[in-house]
Amino acid sequence: MAAQGDLRKRRRSDHLRGALIDGLCDADVRALFNAQRDSEFAEIADEARILSAKLRGNASSDSRAELKAQLVRLKKRHAQTVAVDFFDANSRISADGLIAALETDLSEDPGRSVKESATKSETLNLTGRVGSRA
Repeated sequence: MAAQGDLRKRRRSDHLRGALIDGLCDADVRALFNAQRDSEFAEIADEARILSAKLRGNASSDSRAELKAQLVRLKKRHAQTVAVDFFDANSRISADGLIAALETDLSEDPGRSVKESATKSETLNLTGRVGSRA
């Protein structure tokens, strides 16, 4: 008899899991949850796009410092949203990519291009070698 009682409790528990909130099933709750996370990630992505546009438009060191501070705040907000994104909302991917790209753009030295860096490096490697043959 005890085994039947446990079985009934498990069945009832399984049934209750399917109707969590106001008659919604798990899939409905998950969809509502993802819709909220998608909205939050979309806002984060929009803000990252705005910061990226500002970076392209104004490259002064003061504005870069302010953009870096804004990026830190945006990354904190993103991390908080990721922490509650239990079902991997779709829009998280674009927000992740935009933040990573912005972080890369802000970490680059705006005064030197990659080509300038390579040319300077090649010149330094040739110093003392010109005209000397072994």
